[in-house]
Amino acid sequence: MKLYYLPIARENIEYRPDVVAITVGEQMLIFRTSYNPVADAFFVDILTRDNEPILQGRRLVYGGNLLGNIHDERIPDFSIVPFDPSGSADSEGITWDNFMRDVKPYVPSVVVGDN
Repeated sequence: MKLYYLPIARENIEYRPDVVAITVGEQMLIFRTSYNPVADAFFVDILTRDNEPILQGRRLVYGGNLLGNIHDERIPDFSIVPFDPSGSADSEGITWDNFMRDVKPYVPSVVVGDN
């Protein structure tokens, strides 16, 4: 089984948010990911194609669905779960050192069109 993830560019995220757009069904969603060094955590904003905020400042939590408990008709029913397929980050969660190296925000293959 092939795993897909949001292609977040971690290189400059320490200084400015990274922006990624994906299309789910007929809905385009914009993901703006930022890093807060004080909290040592990554946060995500989700916007519509017209830059209207759907979700702001949601913390990425290891093994947790980023879209869990979000009830908004602009977000199709799918999940985004950050994890490390090897399991080596299970005890430490998401850190600056392992984000987008070992730990990535994975999406179901049906979302990105793997048929």
